Amino acid sequence: MWYIYSMKQIHSDVKEHIAANISYYRQQLNMTQLELAEKLNYSDKLVSSWERGERVPDIFTLKELSRIFGVSIDTLTEKKKVKINRQINIQLMATLYSLIPWLVIAIIFFVFKIAEVSFPLWKLVIYALTASSLTLYIFNLVFKKIWFIYAYLTVFIWTLALSLFISFGLDPVYFISAAPIYLFSMFLMYYLIHLKLK
Repeated sequence: MWYIYSMKQIHSDVKEHIAANISYYRQQLNMTQLELAEKLNYSDKLVSSWERGERVPDIFTLKELSRIFGVSIDTLTEKKKVKINRQINIQLMATLYSLIPWLVIAIIFFVFKIAEVSFPLWKLVIYALTASSLTLYIFNLVFKKIWFIYAYLTVFIWTLALSLFISFGLDPVYFISAAPIYLFSMFLMYYLIHLKLK
């Protein structure tokens, strides 16, 4: 009888720890329940029920959660919490990579100035903006930050079109032709993202 009570208590404690830990590590990564659900291909209601301790994820989901949070499965079942900064490091890395085109453009600009090569600075800015927005778009695909994905894809498509337009002196019609490409890309992104939510 004592053994059964003891096992029930352990089960209850582990369930409580898992619930608290999912909520804790999700918040450590600045993720909403919906964003975590999207990564797992579950509904946010299910994630919410885990965090309230009403349900417990199966072992395969716990393994995936441990991968997303960057902690072990044991850590998810224990009371003691580990401070994580993986998401912050990745975001810093994304920012660093997005600044590389600006550094390259700055070097090119100063070389042109020293060599007295006449080249408009605003063109270099457009090129840097195109490269940076592509970098941030790719990183946000990994983070699954939907609004940032849309924003960076928008900037990338239009600055790419503008870059081609100013580089090759194309007719304005070619620049305007980026509109259907942009609309198609937005629709495709919307479709793929919402397909995963089902």
